[in-house]
Amino acid sequence: MNRQLIILAVCALILIGLGVSYFSDRPPSPATLATQALSAKTPKERKDAVGELTMVTNRAQAVAALRRVVKESKDPEVLVTALNGLANQNDSESLPLFFTAMGNPDLSVRQAAYKHVLQSYGGNLPADLVYDPNGSPESRQMVVQGMLEYFKNPPPLK
Repeated sequence: MNRQLIILAVCALILIGLGVSYFSDRPPSPATLATQALSAKTPKERKDAVGELTMVTNRAQAVAALRRVVKESKDPEVLVTALNGLANQNDSESLPLFFTAMGNPDLSVRQAAYKHVLQSYGGNLPADLVYDPNGSPESRQMVVQGMLEYFKNPPPLK
């Protein structure tokens, strides 16, 4: 009887250990990674969190979390990584976020956003919608407004 209790106790401890290991080794949720990307203390921690976020396999959760980071982050490196991750999701509903990012004060953010806008349109934008990431804020804003109109009312397919 004592031997059976000892074996049962050992088995219970093994199962508890496996359960703790399973739950402690699970990756953070996309929402948690987004929070870390936005509020971690160091730039490296923020960048690592958004990098992990770009590798989330659940598309819906990844898109929602990446959108949050793009909307809320002020860190250019985090923004560029989040924009790249969002672009890789091929989510056309996120395109307005790229237009907004094209007005960001940081050149690297503007360049990343414009690159993905061009890719979304297959490089085919009207001739009057030439965006220069180095242009004045006013000229950039005029082109972005034109792109938004083009996005809302695309020409018919031929």
